[in-house]
Amino acid sequence: MEMKILIIGGSGFLGSRILHHFSLKIHEITVITRGIHKIDAKEKCKYIQIDRKKRTKFKSSLMKYEFDWVIDVCAMEHQDTKEIIEIFKNRTSHFLHISTDAVYDFAHLEDYSTFPIFESDKQGDLTDSHDYRREKRKCEQLLMQAYEKSKFPVTIIRPTYIYGPNNYKYREKYFFDRIFAKKNLFIPYPGNAYVDLVHVDDVASLCVECLQNPKSIGEIYNASGGELTSGELLAKLVGNIIEIEPNIVYYTDDDLRKARWPENKRLYPFISKGIKCISNQKAIHQLGWIPQIRLREGINQCYKTYMEKGFEEINWKDEEQLFNTILNNQKILQNKNEIQL
Repeated sequence: MEMKILIIGGSGFLGSRILHHFSLKIHEITVITRGIHKIDAKEKCKYIQIDRKKRTKFKSSLMKYEFDWVIDVCAMEHQDTKEIIEIFKNRTSHFLHISTDAVYDFAHLEDYSTFPIFESDKQGDLTDSHDYRREKRKCEQLLMQAYEKSKFPVTIIRPTYIYGPNNYKYREKYFFDRIFAKKNLFIPYPGNAYVDLVHVDDVASLCVECLQNPKSIGEIYNASGGELTSGELLAKLVGNIIEIEPNIVYYTDDDLRKARWPENKRLYPFISKGIKCISNQKAIHQLGWIPQIRLREGINQCYKTYMEKGFEEINWKDEEQLFNTILNNQKILQNKNEIQL
């Protein structure tokens, strides 16, 4: 059955893959984009170039249309979601909101007695000082309130760290850049922080499963690949694929301070301690969705794309300073131990 589909944010990393998955079927697809990322000419769709932050124009543009399914990939503020509910109330049969596992209270991992974390587990505070986490929680709250009060037909997906070819987040590339260039690969000490990742195409396929199943309305689903890894394990996996042994260097917060590491510059791309692991069992059991891409296969895809694009020059100055600081700290500690002996 042909459906009229709107994808808000359909030209970005995740949005473009959602577009691709739906374009494989016979649907009439419209994409809203700010025009920052180009849409693949091979994808059959209409597109509207508009910035959703220009609220009056955005709302008036969308009120001209009706869609069977609406997918919002890029609601970053609760005002974005509030506006969407106003626009599509009684004007769509299914609305899919892409949220994040950051709505859980990962700032207080000790509050979780078991892992993985399920959709019904505790969320973080709505007064959180971290803008992204706070606003994503507020977006979800508005949507679930709209569902409970007026049956707004929403489904919410909470992905963990998304990876895949052409990822604009500096995650996989962090490992590729350093191992390929035979540079130091910095991992927070003691290296036992575990995360689960999910391939972008597996998230896109979950979107398809949700929208094809009306029973998903009013539900929230975690999206996870189901494989735990750590910085050390991921470095070894990448090293095995590239066939270069990674030179892992462990650092502490004290090392960063002594090296005067820029406060606004993130070094390691994942959590530095604890476990960040969410359950994907609800989507598997209720929707029949199964993640298809194992971590090794996905990282291999990413590396092939990385090599096709070519290696970009990087200024290693800050990391060289950090390495020297770590060496000096080790020498000082060694001297203290020798004096005590």
